[in-house]
Amino acid sequence: MFLWPAFVTAALAAASPEVTVRWAETHQRITGFGGSGGNDSAANFQKLTPENQQRLCELLFDVKKGIGLTMVRNEIYAWRIQPTPGAWDWSKDKDQVWLMRQAKARGATNFWSAVWSPPVWMKSNGILTNGGSLLREHSQAYADLLVRYVREYKSRFDLDISAVSISNEPEVKQSYQSTVWSGEEMRDFIRDHLGPTFRKDGFEAGSRPYLSF
Repeated sequence: MFLWPAFVTAALAAASPEVTVRWAETHQRITGFGGSGGNDSAANFQKLTPENQQRLCELLFDVKKGIGLTMVRNEIYAWRIQPTPGAWDWSKDKDQVWLMRQAKARGATNFWSAVWSPPVWMKSNGILTNGGSLLREHSQAYADLLVRYVREYKSRFDLDISAVSISNEPEVKQSYQSTVWSGEEMRDFIRDHLGPTFRKDGFEAGSRPYLSF
């Protein structure tokens, strides 16, 4: 049995908080709720039978048969998209594309994508894992990759990417795909490269896609 100290009990009794919910007042609008297809989550769908794949999609995204999620977060497999400078491959993300299409068919409207690691040739440590950082001389190439990702997913798969994040968990080195960014590095990259590249490609402030962190 756990015994509360007397002073804690007294403090709780004295506070006796009350909460009033005013349904007519809006203080914050929620864009939606969602799940992630990254980190091989979408690939795990493919291990199910076709019947269970459809059933799970209904449970996740259908507003009548399930919980009606409206958002899907994806992993940008940058090292597969551009394995070497000048080489592009858009065929290695079929699982996440499939999941986004299933979600879209059931009403999901918000798809945003994050990078775990840039291609290894852009990184200081030359590997996908254990952190490392984006080499400054490849800043523009990385910006070009992200903008092209948005364009290609629209033209190839008819998927509108709502937002992109330049890094997942940017402050820690991980044993899986990871990259370390400081706040200053993010600021400079977005200000000097990614923002101008999006604008040059026709995306203005306030339009989709937007940047997320």
